[in-house]
Amino acid sequence: MRDQVTLQDGCGLSRQNLVSARACVQLLKKMSKSQHAATFEASLSQGGVDGTLGGRFGDAAMNGRVRGKTGTMTHVSSVSGYLGLDNGKRLAFAIICNNFRCSRHYVRNTQDHLVRAVFNAANGGL
Repeated sequence: MRDQVTLQDGCGLSRQNLVSARACVQLLKKMSKSQHAATFEASLSQGGVDGTLGGRFGDAAMNGRVRGKTGTMTHVSSVSGYLGLDNGKRLAFAIICNNFRCSRHYVRNTQDHLVRAVFNAANGGL
């Protein structure tokens, strides 16, 4: 996984820091099996409820189903975390969008649409 992460600055705000979506998902999966899983998950924003996800995923079907973290810089937007399914299982996900030239609002809506599509498909919908 070392080839999936490059850290140049520990503060996390450097454009030279690079991480793949695969590395984010691997970290989320490992943390979900850790002895600190509950504390880690509680530190994440809850969709439709609080933090940077408070205004996202708040509709009746998705409210409280997403716990995650967002990341934003100029022309960079990401969201990653856990998606709770109807059967009680959780999926780890990461969506990282770089170098986009459209509005940040459009990118976030697209990310949210992708998460909803996975939720619907995993729950037996279309």
